[in-house]
Formats: sequence, C-alpha cells, structure tokens
Amino acid sequence: MEMAEIALVVLNLVGWFVIIGAVGLFYRRLHSTMNELIQTEKRALNALSDLEKDVDLVIKQLGESQTIANLTIGAKDSPSLEDEQEAFKKGSSSIRWKAVSAAAQQSQKAASSNDIQTLVNSLHDESVRVRLGAMSALARTGNRDAVPPVIELLKDENEVIRRRARKSLIELTSQDFGDQIELWKQWYEKESH
Repeated sequence: MEMAEIALVVLNLVGWFVIIGAVGLFYRRLHSTMNELIQTEKRALNALSDLEKDVDLVIKQLGESQTIANLTIGAKDSPSLEDEQEAFKKGSSSIRWKAVSAAAQQSQKAASSNDIQTLVNSLHDESVRVRLGAMSALARTGNRDAVPPVIELLKDENEVIRRRARKSLIELTSQDFGDQIELWKQWYEKESH
C-alpha cells in the first residue's frame, strides 16, 4: 500500500471515530433531554394532582360551609348541641371547630348533660382549635361536671392546652390551684359531696 492509501485509511478511521464520538455525544444529550422531559412531566402530573386535591378541598369546604349555614341560619334561632354533635361526625376539624365555636357562643344557656358530654368528648379531639373551643364552651356553661375532664388536660403535652385548661378551671370554680392537679382533684371531691 502506498502512503496515500494509508493516509486515506487513517483519515477514514479518524472520520469514523469523529462520527462515533458525535453520535455518542448526541445520544448522551438526547438521553439527558429525555430525562429532563420525563422529570418535567412528573412535576406537571404532581402539580395537576395537587390542583385536583385543592379543588376537592374547596368543594368539601363549600359543603361544610353549607352545613354550618344550615346549623346557624336554619329554622332554629340557634343550633342545639345535638346539631353540633351531628357536625362532629363529618370528620373535618374545620367543621368541628366551627360547631364548637357555635356551642361556645350559646353555652351560657342551660346545657343538657348530653350537650356537656358532647363538649367533653371534644376535649380529646385531634385538633387543638377544637379542644380549645370545647374548653371555652364548657367554662361558659358553668357546669362543674366539666371540671374532672378539664383537670386531666393540665397533663396535656401542649402548653396552650394546659394554659386554657387552667383558665377554664378558674372560670368554672372561681378557684386557682395553678397546675397542681391533686389540689384541683381534692377541691372537686370536697365540693361535689
């Protein structure tokens, strides 16, 4: 083989290496772009899913608002605690809080033992707002049967709940034993007999 032929073969080989390198680079860029598109599609689908959840939440809240409106504007001048008890069964902390707030506003009226029990049950709600509202409503009833369950809240891990429990106990009893649970219990035992 002559030098010219060898040079031509070498140039051909170099050309193929360049082409193979370019194809490899093109493939890597294409692969990277495809991965970016896949990630963008996933983010778009997640955003769409979040949007659907937001729409569902708005629809649910509109339904809850209607329920509250029915409770507070319905044929009765004010809702009974049985109505609020029904609202608690809806499962939303928002509606339970609104129902307890409505109860707190009307609880200065004579509350039945069923009404008191509904509020006492609300003291164990997962929502801090519902629990605070229930304590406020119980304090407004002036019903001392609410004292023992409120005393138990002095042990709660949430400081806001403990402070509100103490305030509710003071409102219910006109006493102030601070966070001394045993003193509250002793006082209640003495007063209830």
